Amino acid sequence: MKRTLLSLAGVGLMLGAMHAAFRSDGTPPAATPSRIVTDAGGRVREVAIHFVPGAAYADPAWRDFLRALDPDVRVTVVCEDEAAEREFRARLAEWGVAAPERFRAVFLGKALTPWCHDRFLATERTLWAPPEPHRGGPERRNEWSTPWVIGGGAIDVRIAPFHFEGGDFAATGRYVFATEVLVSRNPQLPRETLKRLVEEVCGRKLILIEGDVPVHHIGMFLAPVDEETMLVGDARLGAKLLGQEVDEAMARSLDRVAETLERHGFRVRRVPFQTTGEEYAWITYTNVMLSGRTVFLPQFGMETDSAAAETYRSLGFEVKTIDVRGIWRMGGTLRCLLHILRRDA
Repeated sequence: MKRTLLSLAGVGLMLGAMHAAFRSDGTPPAATPSRIVTDAGGRVREVAIHFVPGAAYADPAWRDFLRALDPDVRVTVVCEDEAAEREFRARLAEWGVAAPERFRAVFLGKALTPWCHDRFLATERTLWAPPEPHRGGPERRNEWSTPWVIGGGAIDVRIAPFHFEGGDFAATGRYVFATEVLVSRNPQLPRETLKRLVEEVCGRKLILIEGDVPVHHIGMFLAPVDEETMLVGDARLGAKLLGQEVDEAMARSLDRVAETLERHGFRVRRVPFQTTGEEYAWITYTNVMLSGRTVFLPQFGMETDSAAAETYRSLGFEVKTIDVRGIWRMGGTLRCLLHILRRDA
C-alpha cells in the first residue's frame, strides 16, 4: 500500500506490447466502454482477490470476509500457481466457507502480494490497467498482468491514458472521486486534461479533491455510503476515543476533504480515524466493502471499533466485522485486499 509515484520510463514499450485503446492524441475513444463500478448501491455479485500462501497475516481478514460473504457471490482468486490454489481451497474447507464451487482460480504464474485493489480499475465491461507496472518490489511489478489474467480473454482489458492505482478512486452512481494524489502521479497532464480523461474512462463526472489532502488511497479516509452521504475520517474523534494526541495536520486535511464534499452538496458523517508512528498505518473505518445495506467493517481491537460500527448502524447498515489486526500496519485493510467486479444497480 505504500505510496509510490510512477515514472514515465518504459511506457512506450509497454503500450506497444499490450493492446492499448487510444486515439492519435493519446486519449481513449470517444465512446466510453462503461462506467466505473460503484462503492455503494446494490448487492455485490462478483469480486476479485489475490491469495498468497505465505501471507498468513491476512488469513483472519480473509476468514471473516469469506465466511460473511453471501454464498451466491462469485469470487475470482488470482494465485501464483496450482499449488497455491490447492492451499487456498484447503483454507476454505478449514474456515467452513459456503459454496466453494463459486471460487474461480486463475494463475499469474509469478509471485504476487495480497493487495488486489490497486492493480486495475474496474468498469462495468472493461478492466483498465495503468500504463506501466508498479515501481515497488518484483511481486508488485508482476501484478501489472492481473487484469488480463482475471479477464481471461472474456473481459475487455485496456491501458489507461493516465497513471493511477485502483485505490486512487471511489465512486457513486453519479460521480467518481479522486484527490491531489492522482494529480501528483500525472505531472505530464494539465489538470483539465486529466479530468477529461478520468471522466471518459470512468463514465462518471469527476469530483477532484484538491490541495492539502491525506497522501494515501482515497478509501483510507473517505467512503460513499449512498448517493447523498459520505463518511470521512475524523482524527480528533479518533484521538479522543483512543486517549492519544491529535495529529493536527491530518485533522485539518480531513476537515478539508469533508468541507469540499459538503460544498458539492453531500451530507458528511465523520468516523474515528487515527494515524500512528508507522507510515501509512492508519486506524480507519472507511476502507470497507458495502453490499446493499451490509457493511463489511474492519476491526482493530480498539476502542474506536464500536463507535464506527454504531455510525454505520445509524445509517441503516447491518455490520459484519472483519479482523484486520494482522494487516493494518502494512498500510491498508479490507478494501485494499479486494476489487469489486460487479454489483447490482
